[in-house]
Amino acid sequence: MQNKISISSLPLDSIVDPATDVLLTLEDGSITWLSESAPSILGYTNDEMLGTKFDAHFSPISGNGSAHDQQIGVASHSASHGWQSFDGKLKSGAVERFRVSFLGQVAGGAVGVLARIDRSAAMQLLLNDMRSRVRVIFNSIPVGLMIVTPDGKLEAVNPAMARMLERKERDFFSSTLNLVLKQDAAKQLQKVLREKPAQDYFELRELEAVMSTKEVVLVDIVGKLFQAEGQPKAILAITDATDRIQLEHLRQNLIGMVSHDLRAPLASVDSCLQLLATGKYGALTELGIERMEKARKRIASLNDMVRDLLAMARFDSGTIKLQITRFNCLDLLSESVTAITELADAKNIEVALGECEISMSGDFERLTQVVVNLLANAVHYSPPGSTIYVGARNLTSDELQIHVRDQGPGIKPEEKKFVFEKFRRLERTSASNTGGVGLGLAICKQLVELHGGTIGCDETQSFDTSIKSLAEVCNADTNHSGQNKGTVFWLRLPSSVKPIAEASDRSD
Repeated sequence: MQNKISISSLPLDSIVDPATDVLLTLEDGSITWLSESAPSILGYTNDEMLGTKFDAHFSPISGNGSAHDQQIGVASHSASHGWQSFDGKLKSGAVERFRVSFLGQVAGGAVGVLARIDRSAAMQLLLNDMRSRVRVIFNSIPVGLMIVTPDGKLEAVNPAMARMLERKERDFFSSTLNLVLKQDAAKQLQKVLREKPAQDYFELRELEAVMSTKEVVLVDIVGKLFQAEGQPKAILAITDATDRIQLEHLRQNLIGMVSHDLRAPLASVDSCLQLLATGKYGALTELGIERMEKARKRIASLNDMVRDLLAMARFDSGTIKLQITRFNCLDLLSESVTAITELADAKNIEVALGECEISMSGDFERLTQVVVNLLANAVHYSPPGSTIYVGARNLTSDELQIHVRDQGPGIKPEEKKFVFEKFRRLERTSASNTGGVGLGLAICKQLVELHGGTIGCDETQSFDTSIKSLAEVCNADTNHSGQNKGTVFWLRLPSSVKPIAEASDRSD
């Protein structure tokens, strides 16, 4: 007859850790008693567990045999049967790994059981599940994906990548980038992988990839570096560049057509109108002169639209380069104000030039284009008889700010984020009709960012608060009618811009 252990005689404090352990007794495979720690660990109340089968809550890991079999085996021993691995089903539906030890028979003929939760094993199960989910996502994405190491070893390739190159997935096992890319392209990519800082994105265009038929196809690659298992790696999204290149060629052909088939005829018509104004073809009536002037203004507007389209096309193709020189900001703003004087006079608008004796560097012509555009924009939206203020100041020893402030209707807060988008025109007043296709401010943004700067806009009131007073901005009288909120457009530039060796294309 075996000695039976009394639960009350067990040193529970030394056996059970309430944070991780459940102590229970079994009789014929059913739970007859549980420790107070059971509800917090398993999620069930004691009443929900008592009388239920041990097997209903704990499933043996493959190779351990059933819980009941282990219980029977333990019942014939007075000593502990040692730790075994079980999966425990929690009330939440989650499954966690438990290590279970059968203590032997206790008083009442029951078998004492100590179940200790194994968090590391549970985390491993969760990790394995997450990896499985990631693998499913990785394989289902329709874009070609690869995971590579900086030395060019392929660690994973999804089915879309295999289809793109007309290969079997098994072809990529234990392979390198040389299987996917031509030698020079593979070296170019590996150089980026080695030199790019961790966590950085990068993009490479028109690399030569090799199909199973040895045919070469141009691909675009967008990559992201990351750390995994203590090793640097990169995930690459690879797309066939054929369609993009064809679209680019179509766009370039369209730009060429616009340049040739619109600019030349417009210049010819404008020249003819200029000759009409001189009386070369006979004197014009007052009505004829008025209509001729309107026609010239319309042609000038069309020329501006064509110029903006060409400029944006060059930005998109990356062919615009800067010619950096050192100059005084006063010269930049003075020339810009002169360029829009006629436009401002037509609306009886004064342009006040504030303090701007600042030395700076940049592409003088391109920055003049930016300021002229901002000033013209301010004139269009300002009421007759108002004043536009333009000035500059040093923000820090390394950064300066140029600002143009109008007395127009302001910009709605919800529209501010669209101000610098391509082909976006904001109706700041119902009566305003500025023409154009909505590229002027987008071009300003591109030019400022080429200089390493930023551009933005604020309501006059909020802008004044940030710099104490508007008088500090433009050194001019700030009193004006309170009917309109007014808008301040600003650009912030580094005081020194690194020169670019390439010649600038000024044909736009």
